[in-house]
Amino acid sequence: MKRGEAHTEKWYRDRDNGKMILIVFSLLCSGCVPLPHFETQRPHVSGTLTRNDAPLGEAILRVSVDGNIDWSCSNAVIVSKTDSSGNFDLEGDKTFRFFRTLIGDPFYIYQLCISAGGDMFLGYMDRGVGYPRESLTLKCQITSDSKQIDENTPIASIRKYMVCTPGR
Repeated sequence: MKRGEAHTEKWYRDRDNGKMILIVFSLLCSGCVPLPHFETQRPHVSGTLTRNDAPLGEAILRVSVDGNIDWSCSNAVIVSKTDSSGNFDLEGDKTFRFFRTLIGDPFYIYQLCISAGGDMFLGYMDRGVGYPRESLTLKCQITSDSKQIDENTPIASIRKYMVCTPGR
């Protein structure tokens, strides 16, 4: 090997390493990396619905993921009914993504509206930064004290109108 060839070979090797470092650094600065994964857009929701401790069948359940408060879940992405035992099971939604963001998690909001006998109730609502949980089990109880919701319901007190609680 001649005297200058070793130096030239090392320079090409260093140049290739520099390209790789530049590519990795650029990806990190852009806030995303190639990492195939599934993101939960809407959780799988299941549970039971009762009215005055009796199973409530044929109630209409709507799940809305609108970024605004959607009092009647009119922009529902999924609609279902309870069975005769008051049980319900609403499919969740996951989306495949090839890139994973490292900076800036998304904001999510979803709500479950219950329509029973012409009355509209807020079953459950969750919002936050990141991704919603994959599944949610609810116990929903409509009583004579349960408050109906409409466009005049104050947003600041919306959580006290919920008729569902997580868990069985």
